[in-house]
Amino acid sequence: MLFTDGECPRCISVKLHLNCQDLLECPTCNLVFSAADPLCAAVMPFLGRGRFRLEDGRVHQCEGALVCHSLGLSLLPDVRRPLADSAALGTYRHSLLAAEDGPRTRPLATTQRFIEAFHDSLMEFDALALANAWPRKTRRTKLYADSTMPDIARELGLQHRRERFTVDHALVREDANGHEVAQIYIESENEYGRATHEMQKLCSLNSPVRVLITATEKLFPPQPAQGGYGQLRIWQSLVRAHGENNQMFAGILVVIIGRRHEDALTFDACAFHSDGDLAIPFGTIFSRPLQW
Repeated sequence: MLFTDGECPRCISVKLHLNCQDLLECPTCNLVFSAADPLCAAVMPFLGRGRFRLEDGRVHQCEGALVCHSLGLSLLPDVRRPLADSAALGTYRHSLLAAEDGPRTRPLATTQRFIEAFHDSLMEFDALALANAWPRKTRRTKLYADSTMPDIARELGLQHRRERFTVDHALVREDANGHEVAQIYIESENEYGRATHEMQKLCSLNSPVRVLITATEKLFPPQPAQGGYGQLRIWQSLVRAHGENNQMFAGILVVIIGRRHEDALTFDACAFHSDGDLAIPFGTIFSRPLQW
């Protein structure tokens, strides 16, 4: 029998998140589950669209729940049809994928590659270098400019440019005629509460992916009405306003937030679709213990 503790029983270590249909969805494989029954998680007969909410902390996460097929299109589990193992669940997902195209898009795939490359670049630094760079804003900015962004550009097969159209960084692709076309714009602002101008600038640009990297000492507790979530909601409304008032507004907008948490350097991230819904739920993408 297959059970779940709030993680995707197919992807194993990936947490399920609340989507915009008020169901639990895996951000990796987009399987959708209902937690209407506290003892059984019902896998729904459709794939999610990769659109999430910030309210994860308010949702029951199916701890120790048996994974069953849903009872038709209802939110209730069919306890007579439990999933035997993750392979059976994978086969079921494949049948759903065959029935409709998956929600993966090129900007979202590029976003995920950027986040992975960001993590890998930070891992290349020894702990002492990170500990020396983080407390000083100028050193932090220099670390991004001299190492992290060039590393990411190489990993993604792009070229790194600085201060392009007064944007801190641009990762570009050169076409056959030598024209440089931006694929990712990046703004770096050390003050979390003062980065709305940078977010406004990113909303005004045209590229498949746009990234804001910032820093704060605020906490992000499970309750999404507290801590640093207020600023994220302001930026979410900003993205949504551009999506509602500009028919050409598209792409993914990413927010990466670094903070010193206890004895570790931690980066959290989330990403917004152009209509303001979350494309990637808020969560930790990098954490490393340091001697400060």
